[in-house]
Amino acid sequence: MIATWWDNLKESCDMRMMAGTAAAVCWLLLLAVSPVFSSAPTLIAQGLSWRIAAVAFSAALFAAALIASTRHSAFGSKGASAVPPATGAASFLGVMLHRFAEGDIIDVFAAALVALGVVGLCLGWASPFSAIRLRKRVVASAAGAISGCILYLAIVAMPQPFALLVGSCLPIASATCWLALGESARKASDEENAFPACSATPHTPTSAPDKHTILHPFGRKLSAAIALYGMLFVLAGHVLPETESAWVSSIVPGIINVAAFLLVEIILTAYMVKRIHRENPVVAYRPATILVATAFLLLPFSTAELSIVCMAIAFAGFGSFMVFFWIVMGNVAQKYRLPYPRVFSQGFLTLLAGIGAGEIASWLLVAIHQPGFDYVATLSIVSLFLLVAMVWQMSDGAQFANETKEMGGEFFERDCPEDNAAESPNLESVAEAYRLSPRETEVLALLVKGRSIPYICDELFIAKSTAQTHVRHIYAKMEITEGRQELIDRIEAGSPEAPA
Repeated sequence: MIATWWDNLKESCDMRMMAGTAAAVCWLLLLAVSPVFSSAPTLIAQGLSWRIAAVAFSAALFAAALIASTRHSAFGSKGASAVPPATGAASFLGVMLHRFAEGDIIDVFAAALVALGVVGLCLGWASPFSAIRLRKRVVASAAGAISGCILYLAIVAMPQPFALLVGSCLPIASATCWLALGESARKASDEENAFPACSATPHTPTSAPDKHTILHPFGRKLSAAIALYGMLFVLAGHVLPETESAWVSSIVPGIINVAAFLLVEIILTAYMVKRIHRENPVVAYRPATILVATAFLLLPFSTAELSIVCMAIAFAGFGSFMVFFWIVMGNVAQKYRLPYPRVFSQGFLTLLAGIGAGEIASWLLVAIHQPGFDYVATLSIVSLFLLVAMVWQMSDGAQFANETKEMGGEFFERDCPEDNAAESPNLESVAEAYRLSPRETEVLALLVKGRSIPYICDELFIAKSTAQTHVRHIYAKMEITEGRQELIDRIEAGSPEAPA
């Protein structure tokens, strides 16, 4: 089974994309929840720190990229594409300056370099992820998240000097994979996998959000959800402010958080592949709300030790949402033909705005912390209220999560009466007459619709060799000798007498 899954993964996801994404995910996790790079506090009530400065610089750079992509359409195809190679070295230098140089000015400069790495990697990988179809985007995102978590656990287990060196080189490795992928795609003739992605020419379907609103293209509901998840992520990280200095200096909380995220991603991916045979990002979105709500619900009843577990549950929920969010941003850029720097910059800027609001909320809760004031219970109540507000704003992420016919898919139309009517009424009887297996019947249904072998691989999540084997078996059982047209004619004619 593992060999089959690996074969399917190689068919559905470019290994350079998976490796580069894994390196970027691991680096971001090391920045956020590990003392490998820094033990600087993240709670603004404890004073400004290197991490907080890096977040502020990242927001400023995303805002600059958003303005540039809005005013200059060429930035969508040229400007951002030159970023990842330059930011790999800048990220390495920023971490090293923070670790080994002294002085507030140098520390601020180091935070700016790290922020340049964050923005560069995010916008760089946005290009190839916006170019591929939804199913490949989902597979690559899930595989990158899982591989990044595993890589994180391996790096934090190393002795500090080696962990620092390996972790600092991850942006360079990610940029190298990006360059290799881009060079390969430039030589490819397959239009589906062209790189870079979307043109800057706007094309707005009927269902597009209002172009004249500042929240376009995400709309009010998704924008509110993005910001609220950012707030909840920060509030979950500041459960016990009096012990936060000890937590950021230990690798244990980060290991628990990432392990919980890894477990959730493995479960969701296995369910996605095994049960529904469809790469559907809603599978990543829906559990996120449940996980975050569970964490804050259990928080008031937990001890200081169990609070780390609640943090890990919330972190897993946030990570699940981020996988969904990354996929959705690619969908939005592709669906509305918008420059990907604009879409991803606006998305991350909204998330960082939520993170900033969460830091302010945490600072206010710490400021009013008086004897008899239950900080943890208040934090739980506030967070659950925000979660309810988010669910009220956006009860279902499906409208942003799936590709439409314009994008080469048919998820929305799968359950529509007109789509079901398109199925041949003779298909079931033909499958029964020729004793086709359930999987062969699924392949046959796609063949008569004119779908290609690569499309069938993406649709049914099977390897190319497996799809070709199913096609050969169908042709042999039905005694087809003149190609697909004969197959379609046979279906339209109805089933013959069942073979003895």
